[in-house]
Amino acid sequence: GRNVLAPDAARSSGRFLFEGALHGGAQALGVAAGLQVGASADLVELDAAHPALQARQDDAWLDSWVFAARNGALRSVWRHGRQCVAEGRHLQREAITSAFAAALRGVLA
Repeated sequence: GRNVLAPDAARSSGRFLFEGALHGGAQALGVAAGLQVGASADLVELDAAHPALQARQDDAWLDSWVFAARNGALRSVWRHGRQCVAEGRHLQREAITSAFAAALRGVLA
C-alpha cells in the first residue's frame, strides 16, 4: 500500500508527506516550521463536512486530505495572520485570474 512512503509502516503516509512539505517549505523560506510564539501565523482549515473527511480522526484526517479529498476540502487559509482563502475561495481570485490572463496573453502574443 501507500504506507511504503512512510519510514515506519505503522505511521500515517499523509502525516509523513504533510510534515515533509511543511518542513521543506519552511527550510526553503528560511523560517522555522510549526506554530511558535512571535512567528508568522500560517494556518489551514479543512472542511469537516467534506465527504472524504467524514468520520475521520487523528492522522486519518491527513491521509484522507492528501490522498482522497480533491477539491473542496480546504476551507480557509491564513498567511502572516491574514485570511487569504475563505469558504474554499481565494479572496483575491478575480485579480489573480485577471493578472494571469494578461500575462498569458503577453506570452502568447
